Amino acid sequence: MIARPFLILVIAPLDPGEAIAVSGLIPRLLHEIPNARFTIVGGPESAHLFADTPELADLITVPKYDGVGARLSLTGKLSKRTWGLILDLGGAGISGWLKRKRRAELKVSEVLDNRTLAVARILGFEDDPPAPFLYTNPELDAAADEALAGEGQILAMGPGAEWVGRVWPAERYGQVASQLMMVPGAPLVNGRIVAFGGEMDRDAINDSIFPLPRKRIISRPYAQELMTDYAWLKRCRLYIGGDNIWTQAAAAAGCPTLALFGPSDDHICAPFGPHVRVVRGPRDFETLRALDPEFSFQMSHLTDLTVETVLTAARGLLLKTKDPNA
Repeated sequence: MIARPFLILVIAPLDPGEAIAVSGLIPRLLHEIPNARFTIVGGPESAHLFADTPELADLITVPKYDGVGARLSLTGKLSKRTWGLILDLGGAGISGWLKRKRRAELKVSEVLDNRTLAVARILGFEDDPPAPFLYTNPELDAAADEALAGEGQILAMGPGAEWVGRVWPAERYGQVASQLMMVPGAPLVNGRIVAFGGEMDRDAINDSIFPLPRKRIISRPYAQELMTDYAWLKRCRLYIGGDNIWTQAAAAAGCPTLALFGPSDDHICAPFGPHVRVVRGPRDFETLRALDPEFSFQMSHLTDLTVETVLTAARGLLLKTKDPNA
């Protein structure tokens, strides 16, 4: 006898970084509920992250969740079914309006620490929180293999950020890369490098890879899709970056990730995963907030984070992890 599908509605965060942070629930539920069938709702920047989810019945993209009109429209699309489980992880606030057997809603007031941990708690997974994970299709993986074909392990960097206050000086990324790749006996000697970021990060990217020989640099389009970047990151040996979407993607991809933090609360914003390490300078988040209460100064707040500190952490992470492509 074939079990009836267990219908699960996941309302994901509109923000892609927050969506990645909660993505590990889906493979966990697939493992726990073999007959699960998913309907996933997200925003223009987050819904596509779940396009290759197994047992995906429907993927719905909406522009926003807030406002009566938006909520009524979304409710209308989802009200014809009785859901086995509704996970409102994006703040839509409509789970109570829909027919369901069980629901779990993540409220902003419940995000007191890392979002991945907060979501795990509402489903009783706090003792074994599921690390973020996204699915890719064979075509995307094959394209990544082709794009990154070559000799040598790959160092990935994400030197940009939406606000200059969260940017570690680009030339220091270059110094770290040089020490990891160019010095005899270095852990990534004879390796290659790829820098991730958008058009707004062009200067930071160019400055960070400037010290490296051109033959060691893997070219990447600035407008490359995030899921393509994710497939690339699955094939990298180490990632170093700041508080940005590529750092979240790297951790979810299973790439050993060194996250450089300053004026962001790493207890809440840092990526989650077994191979993630957070590094900051001597000033903690509260100290930086006291210096810049509105977080509006147009200057880097990571200048106290030294090259040697990052190098030490990078070498330690390389020693404690294995090449995912070995």
